[in-house]
Amino acid sequence: MGNRPRNSARSLVILFFLIWPCLLGLSSSAAAAIIPAKSFPATSHAPSKQETPPDLSDKAGLETYLDNFFADEMPRYHITGATFSIVKEGQLFFSKGYGFTTTAKNVPVSPTKTIFRVGSVSKLFVATAIMQLAEQGKLRLDDPVNRYLAGFKLSENFGRPVTIADLLTHTAGFEDREIGITTLNKADQLPLGEYLKQRLPELVEPPGGQDSYAYSNHGYALAGYLVELISGEAFEQYVQENILRPLDMHYSSFILTPELDTLRATGYQYTFNSLQPLPYDYQQIYPAGSLNSSAEDIAHFMLAQLQGGSYGGKQILQPATVQQMQARQYGHNPALNGITYGFNEYYQNGLRTLYHEGNWPGYTSLLMLIPDKKVGFFVSYNRDINLPREELVQEFIDRFYPATSPVENPPSIATRQSAVAKFAGVYRSSRYNQTTLEKVLSLSLQGKVVAESDGTLTIPTDSPFYRSSHWAETAPQLFKLLDGNDFSSQHLYFEQDSQGNVMHMFVGLNDWQKLDWYEQSFFQILLAGVMALIFTVGPLTWAATYLPKSSRNAGDFKSPVAKAPQFFRRISLIYCIVTLSFLSGLGITIVIYRDDFIYGLPLIMLPLLCLPIFTTLITPLLVAGSALSWRKRYWSIWMRLYYTLLTMTALVFVVFLLYWNLLGFNF
Repeated sequence: MGNRPRNSARSLVILFFLIWPCLLGLSSSAAAAIIPAKSFPATSHAPSKQETPPDLSDKAGLETYLDNFFADEMPRYHITGATFSIVKEGQLFFSKGYGFTTTAKNVPVSPTKTIFRVGSVSKLFVATAIMQLAEQGKLRLDDPVNRYLAGFKLSENFGRPVTIADLLTHTAGFEDREIGITTLNKADQLPLGEYLKQRLPELVEPPGGQDSYAYSNHGYALAGYLVELISGEAFEQYVQENILRPLDMHYSSFILTPELDTLRATGYQYTFNSLQPLPYDYQQIYPAGSLNSSAEDIAHFMLAQLQGGSYGGKQILQPATVQQMQARQYGHNPALNGITYGFNEYYQNGLRTLYHEGNWPGYTSLLMLIPDKKVGFFVSYNRDINLPREELVQEFIDRFYPATSPVENPPSIATRQSAVAKFAGVYRSSRYNQTTLEKVLSLSLQGKVVAESDGTLTIPTDSPFYRSSHWAETAPQLFKLLDGNDFSSQHLYFEQDSQGNVMHMFVGLNDWQKLDWYEQSFFQILLAGVMALIFTVGPLTWAATYLPKSSRNAGDFKSPVAKAPQFFRRISLIYCIVTLSFLSGLGITIVIYRDDFIYGLPLIMLPLLCLPIFTTLITPLLVAGSALSWRKRYWSIWMRLYYTLLTMTALVFVVFLLYWNLLGFNF
C-alpha cells in the first residue's frame, strides 16, 4: 500500500471507541458479579412433627433414610459422588458410598477406599497434633508463638503476643489472604516455613480480643509449622506416625501418594450447566486443608474423639486432653455458638454438637460429633457446595433427636422500627484482606440488615436456595431467629461502642463489621461508574472536535505557547483512555479469573497494575492544565469546566486507588 498521511491522535480515539463499548459492558458485568447473591446464611428449616423419633439403632431404617436423602439431593445440586460414615457407641455403625468417583460413572464410591479431599476438616488433625505436644509438655497453649519461631517473627505491635491457643481458636488477628495459597505444579510448592516467612498475612486486630476472631487458613498453617519445629519432623510425617497410623487410617495422607491418587474421587465445579473436572493442586498452606481421606478412616478419628482419645486399644490423647480440646474456649456472647481447640459449636433442639466443615475447589465435607450421645458422622461430596451438608445436619438432628417440647420464642423487647433502626445497615465479614489488592474482593462479602416496622430485623437474600431470615430482640442487642434456621447460630448479637454506635454484628462465630456509607459496595461501584462516565466524556469530546479544529486553526499552534492547549488536551485524552482501560480490565479479570486467584495473581494483572501508576504520575499535568486553562482562557468555558471536573475526578481516583490498594504492586 502507498504511504498516506495519518492523524495518530484521531486513530487512537477511533480505535478506543471501537473497543470501549465492549469493555464497558464487561466492566458492568464485573460490578454485578461482585455483588453477593445472598447476604448471610439462612436456610428454611421446619422441626420434625413426629411424636416418636426413629431409632438410630435401626440400621436398615437409617440406610433407607440416607438413601432417600442422597437420591434427592445429589441430582438437585449436580453432585457426582458422596461418601458417608457414622459412629455410635464405640464402633463404626454404618457407612456407604453414593454415586461415582467421576462423571464417567464407571467406579462407584466406596466408603472404605474412595479418597476425598476433606478441606478444612484437616485443621482438626493440626489441633490434635498441638494437643499431643502440649500433653507431652513440649509446649504450652498460652506460649507466645514467637518463642518457637527462628526465621521470622510475628508483630507484637498490639502489646500482646500471639499465642498458640490464639492460632487454634482463630483469634490471632490475621487478615485473610487468598492469592497464591496453592499451585498446580508440585515443583512450585514451597517448604512450609519458607512460604509462611514470605506470605504470612498481616496482623490487623489485637490477638485474643473480642473482635479478633477471623477464620484463618494461615493461622492453622502456622500451627502446623510449630508442630514441625517442636517435634523435629515434617508436619505430614508427624501426623502420619502419631495420628493416622495409630488410628488405622490406611487411606489417609496429607501428601497424595500415587497409590492414593488412583482411589481419589475427581473434584468438580458446576459451570455453564455442566460439571467441569478440576485438576489436583498442591497447597502452600497444606496443614490447614490438604488431608485426603475416606469416610471410614475419618470414622476412626471420630471414635477416638468420642472415646477419650482411644481407638483400637491405642491412645492418641488422654481423656483430660480430649475434654480440654472439646471445651468451649471462645465466643462473642454466651448465647452464641463458640469455638473449641479445633471444633465449632452448633446447637439444635437443645443438643450441643461439635463440627468442622471443609471446602476446597471440587470438594465439600463435614465432620460432626454429638458428644453427649457418643455419636458422630462424616459426609463428603466431590463438588464444592454447602447446602446439602447443612440440610443433612439439620434433618438428621430433627429426625433422630427432635426437640422434647415445642420451642417458644421469648417476647420481643422491641415493638417498633425506631427501637431497632440503629442496627440496620450494611455489614462486611471480618474475614477479608485489608492491606493488599485482595481488598477489592471484599465487595462480595457485604450483606444488608433491614429494620421492620414491627421492631424485627430482616436479613434479605436473592438466592433461590435460601430465604430471608427474621430476627426479634429478646435482650438488649441480642436477637433470636424467628423463622428459618441459620447454620451459624440461632442468635445474633450487636456490639456497640461507648457512644452507643453499632460496630459489629456477631452471628455465631462470624463477625460482621458495620460499614460507613463510603465503604459500602453500592457506593464504591457507583463511584467507579461515575468516574468512568466522566473519563468517557473526554475522549468523546476530543473525537468530535479534534479534526475540524486542528485543520481550521492549524496556524494557531505555531508558537510554544499556542501549543499548550493541544498538549494538555492530548494529556487528558491519554489519561482517560488508560484509566478506562484499567477499570474495564480489572473488572474483566475479576470475572474471568476470580476462581484462579488461589493459584497466584493472573499474569494479566501485572501490566494492568502499571496503568494506574502511569495515570497517577501524569495527574499533576492535569492540575496544571486546569489552572492554565482558566488563567490563559484556553477553549470554551464549558470545555474548561469539564477539564476542571476531570482533574478533580483524577484526584479522587488516586484516593480510590489507595483505598483499594491498587496503586502499586500490593499482592
